[in-house]
Amino acid sequence: MIYSIQLLTTASDCDAAKQIVEKDKNNLVRRKQNAEAELETYSENSVNVPAEVQALETEIAGMDSIIAMLPAGKQKNSFVTRRKKLDARLSLLSEKVGNYGLVALIDRQTDVGKLEAQIDALLAVLDAIEAHRLTLG
Repeated sequence: MIYSIQLLTTASDCDAAKQIVEKDKNNLVRRKQNAEAELETYSENSVNVPAEVQALETEIAGMDSIIAMLPAGKQKNSFVTRRKKLDARLSLLSEKVGNYGLVALIDRQTDVGKLEAQIDALLAVLDAIEAHRLTLG
């Protein structure tokens, strides 16, 4: 994009413009740092959560086999209760897959990429303002 930097007529105009752009850039840098930290969590969870879901599903299937063989009584009730807890955990993990799955990971990576592009654009503007300021003397 072409900016109207040449319309800045004094060094103080350039300094004021630089200050505004620098503030915007610093805000974007902080947002990028936060997004990168979040991305690290997403990267870890996008691999771990599906593996946990698979292990839990296997455990539930085993639990179902045991429950089917047990006679009615305390022990069977104990296994049924444990099975219900596993179901609840599976439900929570299934939600997490949606929040931390590969699609969510790519979405976060895209966010970081957009922030990087915005920061680069502001750095170019800062360079242009500084170059113009030098021509003003």
